[in-house]
Amino acid sequence: MKKKSRALGMLALLIITTGFWDQDSLHDARLANASAYDLTPEGILQQTLEIVDDSQSNQGKSSNEIHSGTGNSVRQSTDKMRAKVTGDIRFFKYGIVLYGESVARKDLYPYLDVLFWEPDHPTSHVKIAVVDGLAGDIMNQKSIGSLLIGEFITKKSEALRTCVFSLK
Repeated sequence: MKKKSRALGMLALLIITTGFWDQDSLHDARLANASAYDLTPEGILQQTLEIVDDSQSNQGKSSNEIHSGTGNSVRQSTDKMRAKVTGDIRFFKYGIVLYGESVARKDLYPYLDVLFWEPDHPTSHVKIAVVDGLAGDIMNQKSIGSLLIGEFITKKSEALRTCVFSLK
């Protein structure tokens, strides 16, 4: 009887304490807010990513950086950007994914796959849009008015409730 109660106590302790070791520090993380995917004329994927610096957000102003990387897959292009950026790119505040016309015409599913199979990418609140022309050109604007580009596109898509729009 004593062994059963001890085993039951250990099992309860194991259930209660699981998951505490799995933490992800935001201290060194670089938060990605929006990304864009295009195909180069050679057929290589080009990913453009907006990384938001929220360290100044308590003073009311955030800044962003736009980085690009190319590769044969989403994972390859993300790895190339991770090598260029200090800190670790995280997708906690991920807002919108833009796909250029060239990607949408070829096949969108391989590029959507990363949103559903990678544990680092949240899928519940990500908005997806297909844009005319190159999606990277939209991201390279960095900001529109006082809003960062990812924030602007996310708010615009919420207002329009549409999947296809153009900022040209």
